[in-house]
Amino acid sequence: SSLAAKMLPSKPQPQGDAREKPGPVQRHSCTDLPCVLLFFGHVGVFWYLAVQGLQQGDLQRLYLPRDFRGAFCGVSTGQADMTSYPKLAFAMNAGEVLDKLALQALCSDATRSQLTDAEQAACTTSGSLNEVNDVVSKLEQSMTDPAAALQMAGSFPTPTSVMADASKYLTPVCTSACSLSTSRKYSYSPPPDAPWASAYERLSSSLPLQQLQMNAWDEASCPYSARYCVPFPGLNFQPGPDDICLPELESSLVSSLTSGISKQLDSLAQSKLASSVLADVNNAVGSILTSLDALGVVAFVALLLGVVYMVLVRFFAKPVVWLSLLLIFLLLLAAGALAISKSLQCAEVGFLDFTEQAALTAVQNVQNVTEKPSDLLVNCQDLGGYAISNPDLRNAVRIVGYCFLGFAALWLLLVICLRNRIRLAIAVNQVAAEFTAMHPYVILLPLIQMILSLAYLAGWSIIAGLMITDVPSNFVPAQAMSKSQAIANNGTSPCATTWPAGFPYEDVSDCTENTTGGQPLCWHCAAPRFVLNERFAFAFFSLLWHNALLAAMGQCIIAGAVATWFFTEKRRKALQPVFCRATFNAVIKHFGSLAFGSLILAVVQFLKWLMRFLSEQAKVRKNRVLQTIFKILACCLWCFEKCLKFLNKNAYIQVAIKGTNFCTSAQNAFFLILRNAIRFGALAMLGSFLYFIGILVISGATGLGGHYIFQAFHPQMSPIVPTILYVILGYLVGRLFLTVFGLACDTSLQCFIMAEESRMRGDFVPSALQSLMEKQDLGSEEKNGKCCC
Repeated sequence: SSLAAKMLPSKPQPQGDAREKPGPVQRHSCTDLPCVLLFFGHVGVFWYLAVQGLQQGDLQRLYLPRDFRGAFCGVSTGQADMTSYPKLAFAMNAGEVLDKLALQALCSDATRSQLTDAEQAACTTSGSLNEVNDVVSKLEQSMTDPAAALQMAGSFPTPTSVMADASKYLTPVCTSACSLSTSRKYSYSPPPDAPWASAYERLSSSLPLQQLQMNAWDEASCPYSARYCVPFPGLNFQPGPDDICLPELESSLVSSLTSGISKQLDSLAQSKLASSVLADVNNAVGSILTSLDALGVVAFVALLLGVVYMVLVRFFAKPVVWLSLLLIFLLLLAAGALAISKSLQCAEVGFLDFTEQAALTAVQNVQNVTEKPSDLLVNCQDLGGYAISNPDLRNAVRIVGYCFLGFAALWLLLVICLRNRIRLAIAVNQVAAEFTAMHPYVILLPLIQMILSLAYLAGWSIIAGLMITDVPSNFVPAQAMSKSQAIANNGTSPCATTWPAGFPYEDVSDCTENTTGGQPLCWHCAAPRFVLNERFAFAFFSLLWHNALLAAMGQCIIAGAVATWFFTEKRRKALQPVFCRATFNAVIKHFGSLAFGSLILAVVQFLKWLMRFLSEQAKVRKNRVLQTIFKILACCLWCFEKCLKFLNKNAYIQVAIKGTNFCTSAQNAFFLILRNAIRFGALAMLGSFLYFIGILVISGATGLGGHYIFQAFHPQMSPIVPTILYVILGYLVGRLFLTVFGLACDTSLQCFIMAEESRMRGDFVPSALQSLMEKQDLGSEEKNGKCCC
């Protein structure tokens, strides 16, 4: 203990007359002015980048639908002009449906012998040509009778299977409307880059698919090659949200469904249920809008409950905390005794009877201490054995019981040893509750912070959206490539080298000759919707800095107000204006210090998110080692961020009280926490307990009271949804009160330690702390080597 005392910084000694006016510095000077210039300089750079985003970005890229080539429906981009095609429909995926059918016909028993060895290597399946003929026949029949599509043979998908796996069998295309005419015809031909394309062309006259003429949407409605405009037989489209045409079964198919009828009826039932839920939601919204009078009353009640809870904490925190500590000890003790009793219980004896018998026998043994004690329990072998027959499990339960008893003893020892620190934590919470109850309007400060944060976030989101949608034209390769290059699965695909990644697509109408020989190059890369470049990184850092600075201002203002109130004479505490001076000092005098502290926090937060971004990049490149390393680094930075937030909060309290710069305040706060670690720990645990109880009390009481208020105002309306809204309102109000309450606790503890270490005494000391201030000097007790205080 002597070595630890030498390592800790010495407590500051009072200087001058201890009777001088106590409290925070009265005249604050400006601190950390270079950080003010740095902050506003970074704001200027941010707006310069924002102007560039306004000129080059396009927010529509974030929400407009895209076709299979990555083109945006309804707008003109560098890739294609889709201004006249605002809808997104879904055509048959020829590569998944027709190409597989053609390959099945080519590899059938009738034609397989006519293929070369290299061509046969492309055959992954073999079957009968009659099966393909049957499918082609049904396809041709479905042109006039959609119900024939339900009778497809083999592996060819039916409309019901397509609805179940639409992303596999349908291709997204931009169209002019959802209801399209099919005046165009499509004759199948294999993709030029398929390794079996030449074999199909050579044998096409003997293959059934070649004679099929399929309907296709006309070019004025579907501006693609006919291969990508073939509707799937039996499917129609209805207008959906965000200009998306949703596929649905044709009405003529419903009566023809046999095995799929149950699934369709289930889907219909689900859609009706969804409609019912939406109707209920609409009614609920209407009931809320027509009951704003009740909402106003409930909001006032929630504020009143917050003040009442602060008053209850002030007067009843002490008995509640001590009773809670006693209850925890009794629960641990009971758990240990019950576990041990269960391990010794006989099979044919009830647990309660066994426990009662064990207790009586124990009392008899204690009374007859001069005689040989009788067995505590009867021999369970005569009563069918133990209730827990497995001896290993029985021993394990007994050991768990002893552990609970050990925890109970340790808990009691800690409470006895730390009783004075617990008393201090209780008193500090009472003081903070007294401040919050005297100045309930303090909750307006976090409310204003929330409004400013949301307003800033909304504006920042628009600017950041413009920045990230400025995707460079060379972000993905512009040249065509082979299928093996485009969809490489080893992390080397040129379409997905970074995150957000682009995607490969095949367009047989845009193939180029392969200069190195081999199949034509029909695969291309589509750019992602957005990119996270250096401009966005700076904008994101600016967001983190602004948010941290806004939180720092709120903490410094509340800390200054609490400190001023703490050191004000008791008779003037309720009348002393505390927020005007605290706000002026935080916003004007110490803006640089707050900007400095928030800058450090923003840098750590930015590095944490950078590690997560790099982890995603490693995931795209299939590098699991780097992905794991970056995740571990992000976790470490998250832990460091939590510690830094705690230190910054206490540093801002030092800034508000003493008016020092950030570095000096952080150093003072660090050593203050180090000297009083147990005090801060006890306060943190007790504060968490009261925070949890406060949220439950305020939100629950608001919901319950709001329920009866709503029924009194509007007895004919359903109170379910408004009551849920009132519970949420109570939760938010509770958060506002308890956020201020928590910061008031930390500030009150620092003020108490300052008065203690400087030996300040006077009429300013709050009543809850008066006895602790008068009875003992905790610092001198620690210096004399005592372990408990």
